[in-house]
Amino acid sequence: MDSPNLDHAGEAPVSNEDRLSLDDVVRLLARHHSRLLAYVTVVVHDRHLAEDVLQETSVIIINRAAEKTTAKLFPAWARRVARNVSFEMLRNRRGQVVASVEPAVLDSMESAWEELDEGGLLLARKLALRACMEKLSENSKALLKMKYEQSMSGTDMAGRLGRSVDGVYVTISRIHKALADCVKAQLAREART
Repeated sequence: MDSPNLDHAGEAPVSNEDRLSLDDVVRLLARHHSRLLAYVTVVVHDRHLAEDVLQETSVIIINRAAEKTTAKLFPAWARRVARNVSFEMLRNRRGQVVASVEPAVLDSMESAWEELDEGGLLLARKLALRACMEKLSENSKALLKMKYEQSMSGTDMAGRLGRSVDGVYVTISRIHKALADCVKAQLAREART
């Protein structure tokens, strides 16, 4: 089957530093496989046809993702490819009664699919933050507990710890930066696996 004509939705000029390797594409495809299958099943209303569509979609994604999208835009771009392949396969099944979702309905559902994509990222961030917090020293954990669980003011924390208020805020700022760097590194590692 020829590759369907793809919209430019989800495509971006891909710079060399954002270009996906074949390994990146395969990992992203594996990560989003079940969501893509669910999406295609909604479009074609037939699990067996959905699996055929996903196979064809996967071939196109593997061949074109590096030049057409980035890791961040991958889910929306992959859904667009899957949508186009779905409609093409449905058109090619002439003579068979096939139910399908109207394109306008899919357009209105796109924001819900994007929320699922973001929800997965949010969950990944939460898990990464939890892992990074485990790596903190006991003193850092205690300071964060005072600030966020006990809602202590900087003045109260400084008094309890025998430190200056500025010193407490500098330490908290350093902890925040360390956590942000750790979460960023953790998410980058997960994106490569």
